[in-house]
Amino acid sequence: MTWSFDADTSAYMLQGEDVSPDNLEATLQKLTKAVIANLYNEHYFTYLYDGNTPVKYKSAIHPQMVKDKDKIVLSFELPLSSPIAFAGKNFRLYIYDETYFVDMSWLNKGDVQLSEQLISACNGEIVEPKVSDAQRAYTLALAADVTPDNTLGRYFSQQYKLNCQ
Repeated sequence: MTWSFDADTSAYMLQGEDVSPDNLEATLQKLTKAVIANLYNEHYFTYLYDGNTPVKYKSAIHPQMVKDKDKIVLSFELPLSSPIAFAGKNFRLYIYDETYFVDMSWLNKGDVQLSEQLISACNGEIVEPKVSDAQRAYTLALAADVTPDNTLGRYFSQQYKLNCQ
């Protein structure tokens, strides 16, 4: 995973932190640990399905955060908890915040990179969400002080469909 945060979110993440040239790297390492720990509790906002079966991950490895101009870029790897045979299967990958308040999207198909083995046996496509007017109205009508509806994010999320031969 490589996530680029917008300038406002990046500034918020660094607010009150020591970002002097001598301490920026240590500050980013500290933030990386905290962000990855929080993402663990949220399943890394990443949901992969083998058909209708959710695929589980091990803990993220190789987390790193860098500052690229006015943006923070977080990268990490999500190893699968066990190997998967891809032949003859269809997968769906979603990346979303369950509460729907964080926009996460792929800008183009090339944002999802496959191994050489998968490229030769699979094809993928980004599918934009189809949100009904009723779902939009419901979401807009939610009051800030009500119990959150943790089913919304998936409805507003793109999905990456991977079909393997």
